[in-house]
Amino acid sequence: MKTQYKYPSLETQKYSESERHSPQKKKNVAPPLDEEFYAESYELRKAASTMTVAAIEWFRSNVTRLLEGSNSSLKDGTFSVLSIGSGEGDIDIEIIHSLLPRLKPRWQRLRYVALEPNPSHRDRFLERLEKASFDETVEVSVRGESFEPGRRESEEQYDLVLLVHVLYYFKDRYKTIRSALSQTSEGGRVVIIHQAAMGIPQIQRQHLLSAKGNQNEMFTAEDIKNLLDTRSHQYQLDNVEARLDVTECLQRLEKGVKIMSFCMECDLRQLQESKFAKILQAFWRLAEISDSGRAYIREPIGVFVLKAATCASIRERNPEDKDPVVDYWQLAQNFDWSGTF
Repeated sequence: MKTQYKYPSLETQKYSESERHSPQKKKNVAPPLDEEFYAESYELRKAASTMTVAAIEWFRSNVTRLLEGSNSSLKDGTFSVLSIGSGEGDIDIEIIHSLLPRLKPRWQRLRYVALEPNPSHRDRFLERLEKASFDETVEVSVRGESFEPGRRESEEQYDLVLLVHVLYYFKDRYKTIRSALSQTSEGGRVVIIHQAAMGIPQIQRQHLLSAKGNQNEMFTAEDIKNLLDTRSHQYQLDNVEARLDVTECLQRLEKGVKIMSFCMECDLRQLQESKFAKILQAFWRLAEISDSGRAYIREPIGVFVLKAATCASIRERNPEDKDPVVDYWQLAQNFDWSGTF
């Protein structure tokens, strides 16, 4: 059976009493997502999108590329990975599965460290880990910690550092990238996966400020590209197709409103009617109806691969070296030149 659609007008869109989240008067600015609603909306939004599947497929296809040139752990036979903001571990578990067949004979063991400060996400990761049943050559540590750019609690370095859909949540994104690189061993890689500007970000640019009162977390793969380009950072960029199923959103069903709320980073159930209607119309404009009757919005992702420096002098300078040229070079690397010329 095909889904029946009716394009909404501003006058006819109304919640039924059963759909109302709160008896309170609808707000001019929607409140933030509370912890329970965030968790539920997150699950629905993730399930409705192919971004996770697309990211996993990219890793499966590029494992050899990520292993090339990494040799810092050859002495003890261990390949090490740091996953920053790992979430529930669905992508991480698949990355581990992709790495294992390719490690030998160069590496005999895999050490995987995941940082996830959210307790519910961390617990879900541990549940997945238990079901995965990796053998004794795999050591996985899921730490309840946040990644703090600029602060290193140890000299621990990794062959592969992952930033998968997490740069939204860091205030200084370039500092975060540089800190990730500083945690990467010579010849290793930093992989950044992030949503492109097409799709939901187009709606956010139009309506986020009106809906939630700020645009603080608006950040796309194009912004990352600009950051790296203005600082002459070398990288490889792959553009990967993905799409979001918005069928229930267009029908204004409870599930759809939750997905929309996560996309707009606020509880749209409590937003005043006229503002909600405009956001809904924006979803309609971007949606494409398939032959099956489902509605989709394209939301491609950008995958950045940055290679860590292969020369130790770039990372740190010998205390005996008094050459001032190195000082000037390091200052130039850290300076933000974007607004200078």
